[in-house]
Amino acid sequence: EFKVSTGDSCAGWAWQPWTVATNWFDVQMPVEAGDNVVRTFSAVFRDKAGNVTEPCRSDDITIDTVPLALTEMVVASRAGDASRTTERVVNVTLGYTGTGTCDSFEVSETLSFEKRNTTSFEDCTTNGGEFTLSERDGVKTIYARVIDTAGNVSDVFSATIELDTLKPALTGVTLQPSAGADGSFSNDRSVLMKLEGVSGGTRVKYRLYGSADTQCDRLKLDDLNTDEELTPQFFVTFASDGGKSAC
Repeated sequence: EFKVSTGDSCAGWAWQPWTVATNWFDVQMPVEAGDNVVRTFSAVFRDKAGNVTEPCRSDDITIDTVPLALTEMVVASRAGDASRTTERVVNVTLGYTGTGTCDSFEVSETLSFEKRNTTSFEDCTTNGGEFTLSERDGVKTIYARVIDTAGNVSDVFSATIELDTLKPALTGVTLQPSAGADGSFSNDRSVLMKLEGVSGGTRVKYRLYGSADTQCDRLKLDDLNTDEELTPQFFVTFASDGGKSAC
């Protein structure tokens, strides 16, 4: 006969007949639910003469029926913009709480977490990582969940970010002289700047130069010191007379 008990003393429960020829016997026991709680079980055998095995044998198992809970989810571009990104690779930052042990984070563009659209982060200490968005531009919805070592799955969090990989177009810039002026001359330091072939943009960056021969193609974006809402044409004012240019 054998007896399996909760605790480490082999006390409680009733003796049961050992009816199998092998040395293994599966026993199903009701166990109180817990959140990352260690439970101890013990077993003892008795032969037909009444001799009982010594010592009592026991083992522990962690019972965890409560999933972890996500507390934070941020999806942002590599530059830190949480609203839009110009490249498919974004950073996903996650936080969680609970008494269980985190096994992994899963991040996906499908609520069903299809394998082909899901990235698993198995190092929970990193709180997420890089995730690659699907190719087509537009607003993307990203889903995330945390799984503990017992296999419990948390509720799902979601966040959105806009993918825009198409660069705006600008084919040229023209400074229009004041009314009544001849050709490329202006009798007013305030002149009209016209942007040609504009598409796909929301803001314009430019800079005015006191020389008529500035080579704009050698400038970097950071060299342009004025940032405004994009309109096809607007007035700009130079500080002095002479040959001028705008980039």
